[in-house]
Amino acid sequence: MTEKELQHQQHLQCAQLLMELLRRSIQLWKTGLATYIEMVNFYFAANDITADAKKRAIFLASCGTATFKLAHSLVEDGKLDRVPFEAICKLLQDYYEPQPSAIV
Repeated sequence: MTEKELQHQQHLQCAQLLMELLRRSIQLWKTGLATYIEMVNFYFAANDITADAKKRAIFLASCGTATFKLAHSLVEDGKLDRVPFEAICKLLQDYYEPQPSAIV
């Protein structure tokens, strides 16, 4: 395979990944956040993605603009690249699905 053919193949794979991420962001609104996070975690497992930074980047790139902006606003200094993936998920879950407060 020539260098040009290899580059073309890599571009196609990248385009396919972006389409998959877009499809997953649409699923977020259809399934609910908890289900979407569970599906994303299965995606990570199936693709041997273990690095927190990569998980965070894939999730934030695929969750859609509204959820990204919300996550950004929920982080104290707005620096999403400093917050672990699980912490971002917890912030979003607490926002979208808050636990009922106990009446004292």
